[in-house]
Amino acid sequence: MKIESAEQVKLFYIAKILYKSSSDKPDYQPLYQESFVLIKAAFLEEAKVKALNYSKNETVSYTNENGEIITWSLQQVIDFRGLQV
Repeated sequence: MKIESAEQVKLFYIAKILYKSSSDKPDYQPLYQESFVLIKAAFLEEAKVKALNYSKNETVSYTNENGEIITWSLQQVIDFRGLQV
């Protein structure tokens, strides 16, 4: 029987991430988006760091059809769930 070292064992986690839109328009009503991201990590803390780094890199800004700048950015990493594969 072959025993894998701790470095070789990887687990999967699902991170639930909340993004929020914002605008330079004073009466803008923000929108929210939930995303689910599958993360491969050796332990929970590593998964949390990976989820945070991933979600920060997903920030995006664009100009809509009314000439307003809309920005989607990380609001919060809401939850983590471990998966058995």
